Amino acid sequence: MTDAFTTADSPVLPFGDLWDRALALEGPPAIFTLDPRGQLRLNPERTRDHGRRVADPGPAGPHHGLIRDRATGFVLYAFATGAGLLQSSDRDDIRLFDSQPAALAALAALGRPPLRAEPWADSAPPTFR
Repeated sequence: MTDAFTTADSPVLPFGDLWDRALALEGPPAIFTLDPRGQLRLNPERTRDHGRRVADPGPAGPHHGLIRDRATGFVLYAFATGAGLLQSSDRDDIRLFDSQPAALAALAALGRPPLRAEPWADSAPPTFR
């Protein structure tokens, strides 16, 4: 199955269910993170938290990043359908990637569980393309 987020060289992780997929394709800008089965699910808490801070969610997705929780150092993969949602905040440091495979490789390099003590030097707010 192909959709707006699938390319030959960058297959998209599966969505948790048809509702998550439809929301990514047709819904408002949102952040999706991986569930325990490795499927993309809407992350309403981070969508609301990050969405409240931006006046414009920016260009439509897909946008790939890693979110590092400043309190714990825990890192998770983020798939956003609005680039403006992936900006560092009081709570999170964000690192952006050009593709899903690049973001997932960086996540895997952090080990299990994915932890990073320090923020990324390049976690500045993104420049929209």
